[in-house]
Amino acid sequence: MKAAECLGAIAPGHSEAIAALIGLLNNSRNKWTRWQATESLGKIGTGNQYAIAALTAVLNNQDDDLRWQAALSLENLTPVTQKLVLADVAKLT
Repeated sequence: MKAAECLGAIAPGHSEAIAALIGLLNNSRNKWTRWQATESLGKIGTGNQYAIAALTAVLNNQDDDLRWQAALSLENLTPVTQKLVLADVAKLT
């Protein structure tokens, strides 16, 4: 989890950090590491199509906490994704 948190402190748009966070999100077995990776992507993944795609995929996850964090992170990324997030959040309720 600490690695995901540290990567989230790197400058926005850093492609290697974004790739590492996506790797943690997709491959970690630890729920909280995946949650932290999701949160960190929302901080540094602005405008990055891979970050947006990874977070969008999480909206279909069975874990409520992870889905919610993905929605919050997507909301931070771009105005366009804000509309998509609102539509997906409406499906969750």
